[in-house]
Amino acid sequence: MRLMIDASLQSVGGGVQVAVNFINNILNDKFIDDLLIIVSPQVDEQIDVNLKPKTNYYVFPNASSFFKFKQGKELSELEKKFKPDLVFIVFGPSYWKPKAKSIQGFALPLMVYGETVNKLHANNLMKKLRINLLHFLRKFQIRNNFDYVVVETNTFKSLVKSKFNIDENKIFVVENSFNNKFNMNEDLKLINKKNKYDFFVPTAYYPHKNLERLVDVAYILKEKYSLYITFNFLLAKDSSAWSKILTLAEHKNVQEYFNTYGPVRNNVISEIYKKNDCVILPTIAEVSSAVYPETFISKKLLFTSDLDFARELCGDAAVFFNPFSPEDVANKIFNVLNDLPLQEQLLKSSENQLLNQYISPEEKWEKQKN
Repeated sequence: MRLMIDASLQSVGGGVQVAVNFINNILNDKFIDDLLIIVSPQVDEQIDVNLKPKTNYYVFPNASSFFKFKQGKELSELEKKFKPDLVFIVFGPSYWKPKAKSIQGFALPLMVYGETVNKLHANNLMKKLRINLLHFLRKFQIRNNFDYVVVETNTFKSLVKSKFNIDENKIFVVENSFNNKFNMNEDLKLINKKNKYDFFVPTAYYPHKNLERLVDVAYILKEKYSLYITFNFLLAKDSSAWSKILTLAEHKNVQEYFNTYGPVRNNVISEIYKKNDCVILPTIAEVSSAVYPETFISKKLLFTSDLDFARELCGDAAVFFNPFSPEDVANKIFNVLNDLPLQEQLLKSSENQLLNQYISPEEKWEKQKN
């Protein structure tokens, strides 16, 4: 079998993690001999150097939307020369249409949660119109540039089926998992009262991730509860996103609540979880996340938004809050940190959720192969 893998669109966040794990697995497993691999610089730097092919391996630079169409033509030329039996696009929508049969990962929440776009940009009509137009064009790309789609939950499968009118037999579900660097035997530890707590915020920056909301949460924790927390991000220190969050924090006089580790390689992310007491994800739209299983296997308390996606994947193992209400977020944090029996209940539920809802990295790889 000749397989072409396109991971050229993955540059930040969980998409990079999925691409790195998949490519390292397929190179290590060696069950396919004829491979053509195209990656972004961010994926390339995390591929195992001992596995990286000497031929049929290309690194495409990050590009704006216009130049992605140009890269799409280059990908078509590579496909024409390589003549694959199958093309796997890690996450789309792609900017090119393969001639061979193709499978395309899909994980863009705002394309199925249209009401979230309206809430997110309620005060900016032009931006809302621009994003809705972009989603209309991407919908065309999705329906015309693939044969099969891969998603990570049954909830999202139902949404994709109805929103894009795709035959459900063409939509596969491969559940998310944690990477194999995580220790399955971490001890369960309750969080006793202390002067300061560490909360990990394991996500890249996108508007729908709702990260700025944590500034208001920090202000309430400080002024109302005298509770001191450090929110630890993964944003580059020289990024506009980090600068924006710090500026907002300075205006509220809560800058001491915010820290960033900067971008972290996939193979050391488990160590970052260990350093923190809790994990928080204030997103207002989500369809794909390794954060939940990574939090559960790390035996950490999870605070996350009350979404259908989160309810499906977390069950009773998370503290759910209204992502539009910093008061609710702060109140939930204060109450849980001061309730040891509730902490124990949540952590035990997370063990059960991990066993019953998630597959292991090895099982995920077997499912991807098949």
